[in-house]
Amino acid sequence: MQNRLTNEQIKAAFDAALVKLDAMIEKHGDKFPSSSSKDGKYASTENRGGWTQCFYTGMLFLAYEYSRNQKYLDAALSHVDSFITRVDEMIGMGDHDIGFNFTLSTVAAYKVTGKEIYKEKAIKAAEVLANRFREKGQFIQLAGEADCADKALYRLIIDCLMNTNLLYWAGSVTGNSEFTRKAFAHFTTTMETVVREDGSTFQNFYFDQATGARLGGGTKQGLNAESCWSRGQSWGVTAIPFTYSYMKNKEIFDKYYTIADYFIDRLPTDKIAYWDLCFTDGGEARDSSANAIAVCGLLEAVKNMPIDEAKKAKYREAAEDMLYALVTDCASFDEPECEGVIKHGTYYYAGGLGIDECCIWGDYFYMEALMRKLNPDWKKYW
Repeated sequence: MQNRLTNEQIKAAFDAALVKLDAMIEKHGDKFPSSSSKDGKYASTENRGGWTQCFYTGMLFLAYEYSRNQKYLDAALSHVDSFITRVDEMIGMGDHDIGFNFTLSTVAAYKVTGKEIYKEKAIKAAEVLANRFREKGQFIQLAGEADCADKALYRLIIDCLMNTNLLYWAGSVTGNSEFTRKAFAHFTTTMETVVREDGSTFQNFYFDQATGARLGGGTKQGLNAESCWSRGQSWGVTAIPFTYSYMKNKEIFDKYYTIADYFIDRLPTDKIAYWDLCFTDGGEARDSSANAIAVCGLLEAVKNMPIDEAKKAKYREAAEDMLYALVTDCASFDEPECEGVIKHGTYYYAGGLGIDECCIWGDYFYMEALMRKLNPDWKKYW
């Protein structure tokens, strides 16, 4: 039996996600769900820093575009106001996650409503992110200033490949080529540093503050420096086709194949990734959020990248298999006490955070994956 969802099953899965989202709106009001759940429950948080609040606004915009129910748009725009406050008052704007936060808030709001205020604030956020680009090393610095005392902060992480979408978008709407230059320079540096020969990836890569010399890679959230953190790998699977949508850079294809193949080939038989891809069976925790991210990337690649037909077939099949596993094994629609949309996520294994829990970004990418299947013409926020 092939692991394929019918359109009716996909629609039912999205409808079930809306039930969870309705409960979030009721519980959290003008606040946001926490990054990950505890015992299946999301705490309420303020929007004054961190990288995950935007995924809730992204879910609300997806819900509106799917249902055209005004309550979702009203809730989304109400929450976007707090991102406008953040950029106007420079609250929590000191790291690279500006890209995540403002792509799924102000950029999404502009794309959905066409209102100039959201475009203006998104460009303002992009300017702050662009200032994190370091000419010495040619990358966007994770956090801190270029001359910060903690030399370990002079690094990039693979996650930031998704943050550069804000810069590509800003370059496209303003005509300011500096946004695009910095975004693609960061992309190029990341591809040259974090991707190993076999297609696996480091999470972190370090640079010398004085010269920009490349010092070496490592990890914080993977098992060890030689392993491959599954969510980090999924950022690569997804960010490359997103980058292609702006740059049309065919030279990335070979590297994309190795990255995507490494992720797919190390999935266990049930197709739900372990938290680190060094594990392919056994009792380790899973990370359903890595699956959800990767499905979006594979669907984007198959749709918009002129890739080899054999690879296209492989990636389409893998995306179908992983989405089937998410809907049938991870979705929480039959567990009303669980507040998240999908279960079995892992936030930060070594730190003991969000292990076998719901993760708000996993919920978002799951809904984006369903939207991509239901509406192939849907225009991404990234």
